[in-house]
Amino acid sequence: MKVLIMAAGTGGHVFPAISIAHELMSRGVYVEWLGTPTGLENDLLKGTGIPIHQVSVKGLRGSGFMRLLLAPIMLIRAFWCSLRVIG
Repeated sequence: MKVLIMAAGTGGHVFPAISIAHELMSRGVYVEWLGTPTGLENDLLKGTGIPIHQVSVKGLRGSGFMRLLLAPIMLIRAFWCSLRVIG
């Protein structure tokens, strides 16, 4: 069985997901990770043996008007990148 875990950014999502990944791996499940280029997960996953793929996505809350305008383009790019990882 293969599992793709998607968690990025801050520890609130990443730490629990790492625990789940380790548990799954202990049961013989192949685990890969989908994160962001600048997220905390990049440092935390070093040396774990979990392959990490990166999708360039940023949050929208508190961002400027220009980022809001570009959000649909960012989402489409992230969607296609994610499909390549799953594919």
